[in-house]
Amino acid sequence: MKIPYHLLIIVLFLNACTSKESSNPYTLDPLPGNMDTTMTPSENFFLYANNTWFKNHPIPSSKSSNGIFQMVNDSVNKAVRAICEQSAANTTATKGSAEQKIGDFYASGMDTLAIEKNSLADIIPVLDRINAITDNKALMDVMAELTLLDVAPLFSIYVSMDDKISSKYAVFLNQGGLGLPERDYYLLNDADNQSIRKAYIEHNKKMLVLLGVEEQLAEKQSSAVLEFETGLAKSSRTLEQLRDVYANYNKKSLSELQTLTPSIDWSIYSKAIGLNNMDSAIVGQPEFFKHINTLIGKTSLDIWKSYLTLQFINSYAPYLSHSFEQQHFSFYEQTLSGVQEQKPRWERVVEQTNLSLGEQIGQIYVRDYLPAGTKEKMIEIGKNISAVYREHITKLDWMSDSTKQKALAKLDKVNMKLGWPDKWRDYAALSVARASYVKNVMNANVFEVNYMMSKYGKPVDRTEWHMTPQT
Repeated sequence: MKIPYHLLIIVLFLNACTSKESSNPYTLDPLPGNMDTTMTPSENFFLYANNTWFKNHPIPSSKSSNGIFQMVNDSVNKAVRAICEQSAANTTATKGSAEQKIGDFYASGMDTLAIEKNSLADIIPVLDRINAITDNKALMDVMAELTLLDVAPLFSIYVSMDDKISSKYAVFLNQGGLGLPERDYYLLNDADNQSIRKAYIEHNKKMLVLLGVEEQLAEKQSSAVLEFETGLAKSSRTLEQLRDVYANYNKKSLSELQTLTPSIDWSIYSKAIGLNNMDSAIVGQPEFFKHINTLIGKTSLDIWKSYLTLQFINSYAPYLSHSFEQQHFSFYEQTLSGVQEQKPRWERVVEQTNLSLGEQIGQIYVRDYLPAGTKEKMIEIGKNISAVYREHITKLDWMSDSTKQKALAKLDKVNMKLGWPDKWRDYAALSVARASYVKNVMNANVFEVNYMMSKYGKPVDRTEWHMTPQT
């Protein structure tokens, strides 16, 4: 039987039902139940069709939005929570197994007593290396270390498929380094953005005070960092300019990149972050990197230290003691996103465990929550859709025969990824223990960055999955 395309979403949704009936969170809300017939459709059809749904599904105080995808995500989180808790309860799991890593990661995040007592111990060595910077070489060494920790100060660097050579991976360099979401927060002078900048200075000051910096000095450093980041913002492209994919694709050889930014030894830096034999990079915004080159030469080391400290602590505050976590939430969630209260701790830790150990959780999720035959059904649906698409192409009267053949050839190259991967990722190199939540997150971030960087120089792996079965 061929299933029409417009029914695919419903079918996929139904097939996501768990095999554990007691925890089955998936239900379909009949469309008529969402309607508000007190509204006049000719005046506001949107509310006529959806207003009852809005009334029955207010935005939770711990969320910034609500909708069907949020509901599905919440349902999946409950299933993943069960996996995490069961794994955490198994203290005799084989070392290196999925259960051991999931259980220890989750348990470390839920152990608030240990976090309150010990969390700073694992970040102090990084902070000490930042404070020990004495020259540009030491600066770039710390920049490389932070890049591996997925902090990405100043700019982002990553490996992905080359937009113009889809069979190869390329190194991408893009503007970044801002503590606020994007350039307009720094440059627009309306009341809202001025208020946010003041709150940002206050937030960073409080973060520095929590690290032991005297309050007056912390305020001075926080103001200096805002000024530094404002300079980055002025050299950054607008959101509209970033949409121009051609203008943001500027491939440069290693020597050309070195000429663009002579203050950065790209050969040394690239090797330090695991990019061996980098011979070129796609520079998104060359003018931004010219500005960085100037900054490295003229910015005082004290400002660099303050900036890198805040970049690091703002990235890892959610995994530290309550005072750090609460301050991070107060600014980044309440002030910037309007979220009124934090998600429950279990939910925050589940989401981080899922982010760090996605495919390991996925293996257990597939085993315990997806009915037998799910993948085969999805493959059948995919084949049916492809067959209908093929039939549709052959019947088009506006397409020539030669064009149809090219379209069908493209269709044949579609690689369907349904259900779960045929080959799971190997997490053997990732060390996870119950002793420290922030250390587990740091290890997971380094593992993920190393995995990404290791792709450079290899053919694009078209079998790789970019989402997990439970996503």
